[in-house]
Amino acid sequence: MTEIRRFAAVFLLLVLLSSCAAPAEEGGPFVDVYYMLAEDQVSSGALVRSERAEAGSDAIASAVARLNASPATPGLRRPFPAGVGITGRTLMPDGELVLDLSAGYLTLSGIEKSAADYCLALTFCGLDGVEAVSVRVNGVIVTSGLLAEDALLYDSEVTPYDKRLKLYFADEGGRYLGIEYHSLTVSEGASLERCVMEELLRGSYGDKLYSAIPENTRLLSVYTENGLCTVDLSQEFLVGKPASIADSRLAVYSVVNSLCSLSDVNEVTILVDGRRLEQYGELSLPPSLSANESAASPAVVGRGERDANFFIALRDSDHLTPVPAKISTAGYISEALAAADKLLNGLHEPMFRSLFPPEETEFELRLSDGTCFVLLHADDIAWCNAHGCGNLAAQSIIATLTQFRGITRVSIGCIDGSSTLDGINISSRYTAKNDIIVR
Repeated sequence: MTEIRRFAAVFLLLVLLSSCAAPAEEGGPFVDVYYMLAEDQVSSGALVRSERAEAGSDAIASAVARLNASPATPGLRRPFPAGVGITGRTLMPDGELVLDLSAGYLTLSGIEKSAADYCLALTFCGLDGVEAVSVRVNGVIVTSGLLAEDALLYDSEVTPYDKRLKLYFADEGGRYLGIEYHSLTVSEGASLERCVMEELLRGSYGDKLYSAIPENTRLLSVYTENGLCTVDLSQEFLVGKPASIADSRLAVYSVVNSLCSLSDVNEVTILVDGRRLEQYGELSLPPSLSANESAASPAVVGRGERDANFFIALRDSDHLTPVPAKISTAGYISEALAAADKLLNGLHEPMFRSLFPPEETEFELRLSDGTCFVLLHADDIAWCNAHGCGNLAAQSIIATLTQFRGITRVSIGCIDGSSTLDGINISSRYTAKNDIIVR
């Protein structure tokens, strides 16, 4: 163990991700099971390595069985001491997988425990439906909330050429992007941006995520300069564009979020056949886009979080469209208050029109007998009117808030005066979503 501890002191935890980029040629589905390297195999600070196996009808059960058994690959060893194993499992509704381990797990410490924990996280978080892993011993949670991406807080390379890519694909509901990790070995000097795009265009390994990018889209070129990644896609990306605004948004952010997961990429410009993509369906693209994590489903949905639609406007349009986002009621007295705060202050959607001031918008909100009263400051109302979006801003508030239970009517007024949005008496003009144009 001296050799392992010496490496750990210098390199912390280095994860060897050596499974190939493509799924198994025969059979499937499969699971990548992570084991520790035998002491005589430790090199370059790497401590764990994956072994690909058939998943069978129950991927979690198959992974448990493989971790409890000796690995088939020479030079690997189980991540637990002799006699220690996984004795049970419970998959919670929020995607947390609780693994019951025998008491010998408590004897692990230091780098040995870290490596064992990440063998569990990397193995199980790669399976459909598992977002995080916790360890329970004798009915008590002793390690909680292990995530696959936590292993990336350390160097995830064995050599400079073994890489683990974070890719974004559309989820089953078509509302969000889900995250999938692909591991591959690249040659010296290879473009990681190209690796990301090729894997993204190749598609998801599983059956819960699917490509948001139009079929037959090809990568023409991709390069990064000063943090700006320029990716040129074939005409199929434009010709085969999704019919809906929601799907078009996911297609764009599938590319942007995946490329921005690379440390050298801060923003992305999309070209089609060498020309900057300015319009994608009904979406207007700015010159460059940064990652939008609101487009991605969170790894673990916390207590008090819920899915909601935010009705915002297309650029150069007087129409609203629903954009999904998660809201957290932590610190708020109601879902409506949390949603109003996110709508007025927390949404970052550069492909859509700004309906509210860029500075923080202060407001008051109260509920009474099915009516939600929203009061804004006169300066904020004046900003909306000056930018020609007062009426649309009011519609956005009404359409967003009336989706919540118990709210059938919204009244919008002024905290410090009698100003109204575009001079309209909102409280008498609108009830629920009447007269609101939504695409």
